[in-house]
Amino acid sequence: MSTTIQELKEKQMGLITQAQAIAIADEKSLMEASDALTSIKALLKEIDAFFDGNINRLHKAHREALAQKKAFTTAPLEAERGLKLRIREYLDEQERIRREAEEKAQQEEQARVEAAKKAEEERLVAALEAEESGDSALAEEILNEVPPEFNPPPPAQIVPVAPKIKGISSSEVWKYEVIDIDQIPRTYLMLDDTKVGQVVRATKGTLQIPGIRIYSERSVSVGKGIRGSSHVQPN
Repeated sequence: MSTTIQELKEKQMGLITQAQAIAIADEKSLMEASDALTSIKALLKEIDAFFDGNINRLHKAHREALAQKKAFTTAPLEAERGLKLRIREYLDEQERIRREAEEKAQQEEQARVEAAKKAEEERLVAALEAEESGDSALAEEILNEVPPEFNPPPPAQIVPVAPKIKGISSSEVWKYEVIDIDQIPRTYLMLDDTKVGQVVRATKGTLQIPGIRIYSERSVSVGKGIRGSSHVQPN
């Protein structure tokens, strides 16, 4: 007769209560703890046997469902990526055109300002030269001249950054690439925990790593068919 989930639950609660009640103070209580560990290990195997079959079946069904979904979504996702790429390229080109037009308009405005400034400087120089040559009337006439009215050219047409298209939106996404890792501040660097752990376990404290304290802790395990065993396992 197979074990029921209620029986597993009752056995689980009993072993937990027993384990929590053990206070290890001498060899007898140590052996009681060893027996409790063996019983817990056996219970865990029983729980595995009870649930793993159903878990494996569900996991297999899940993998099959994901594979079927992937078969249907691969082509549409590729088409989506292709369209997004072409849309991004178009919008980037429109933004380039807009920036060039904006830069051209700024250059034209700067040229207008500089031309007006140069004309005024030339007028003052002409007045000064007339004064120095003794023609005060001409100098005064030059100074009283009204500068010609400047008609600025029409502003360059600015292309919008992103045309309004129903159902499509774009945004600026900032990314990065490493060009010199030696210049990156330490704040942005991450410790390789896996590599450090491998070195520590392999060298067992014989190799010191600057900035890291290497130490060991005792790990207790239950051997198969043995009342209890323990061994030291470095962290």
